[in-house]
Amino acid sequence: MQRNIDLQPRALLGSAKVLVPVDFSPVPLRDITQSIVARLERHPWLLGMNRAHLELLAECAAAVEFKKGEVLFGEGEIADGIYLIETGKIREESSVSRQPTPTEGWMFPPHLRTCTVRALEPTTAIFLSAPILRDLCEKDISLGYDFLKRLCLATYQYTLDVQRKAEQPHRSL
Repeated sequence: MQRNIDLQPRALLGSAKVLVPVDFSPVPLRDITQSIVARLERHPWLLGMNRAHLELLAECAAAVEFKKGEVLFGEGEIADGIYLIETGKIREESSVSRQPTPTEGWMFPPHLRTCTVRALEPTTAIFLSAPILRDLCEKDISLGYDFLKRLCLATYQYTLDVQRKAEQPHRSL
């Protein structure tokens, strides 16, 4: 089963492929953190999140990018994080008959991916490390509540999208 989905305002899961600067000149950690915070602040999925929470999320965040055709993560792999897609398009490919949801895997044991996700075009994202994110959410209940509220809304919207697509009549040529 394959679906083309532009999930720019939604979250996706995955293992990180972190960008490494080409020049290895030292960059102050504060500058890197502020850059990630600015990207988190602009992401549609996190709009309106309080600055203190964004700064906490920056502790587990990294900028990542994928080339056209590159696999973000594979079905059955360890779900070690969540992707916030910034630009590009992705496709979910699943060997199971049920529809995977963007919240599966990273939050609950056994932390396994339920689908493969591939970039359909060059794609940029912010990767959030699941173990660190889970720890941050447990330590700061306010962050945990805010993050999980957004996650529930994304799952709800995703489920409605899948239902609407399933209800549309199929056209044969």
